[in-house]
Amino acid sequence: MDAPRTREDASASPRLDALFKLGGSLLDLPDLPQRLDGLRERYAGARSALLVGGGSAADAVRAYDERFGLGPERGHELAVRAMSFQARLVAAALGRAAVVEGPDALAETLRAGAWPVLEPIAWLEAEAALREGVPRAWAFTSDSIAARLAWRLRAGRLVLLKSRGLRGRASAAAAAADGLVDEFFPEEAARLARVEVLDLRSAEARPVALSATGEGV
Repeated sequence: MDAPRTREDASASPRLDALFKLGGSLLDLPDLPQRLDGLRERYAGARSALLVGGGSAADAVRAYDERFGLGPERGHELAVRAMSFQARLVAAALGRAAVVEGPDALAETLRAGAWPVLEPIAWLEAEAALREGVPRAWAFTSDSIAARLAWRLRAGRLVLLKSRGLRGRASAAAAAADGLVDEFFPEEAARLARVEVLDLRSAEARPVALSATGEGV
């Protein structure tokens, strides 16, 4: 498996127009495939990819951790595997989509006109191989994983698809304080060109662009 690009490559031109991060809580939407297809066309056409959160599968891991004391490292590993399971569910529901495990597969899937759904285990193993692995802790959630991968893939923007919008100021720090993203997210997102939050449950909602610091953009 090819490793993601190194830190020196991070300032190069985007390989993706957008990386969408789908909150796992949204998998109960009956028209989810149609909404995602519409967003793909609205934002970036074929040059986008999708990362899926752990949702109810990750919640089950948390419950087991509370009951049996799995520990943060083991719990985090299983939560990432929950993301992998959810990715396969969403890819199957979308139809013309493919789970991808590295840059070569990503490029091939884009050339074929299918929508890449990132396999988080493979990408995070590549991060660890670069000795820049993500923190193995519950507090480093799928949102921060998405920010790390968006940076590695030189994505033009990261779009967080949520079950609710941001209350108040539109900054990454405000989003973390509001509980919309995790505490690591502002630092991870600071390296990105653009971050947006969209309440996918609301048909009237519009994306909100997050600033790294300050009152918003």
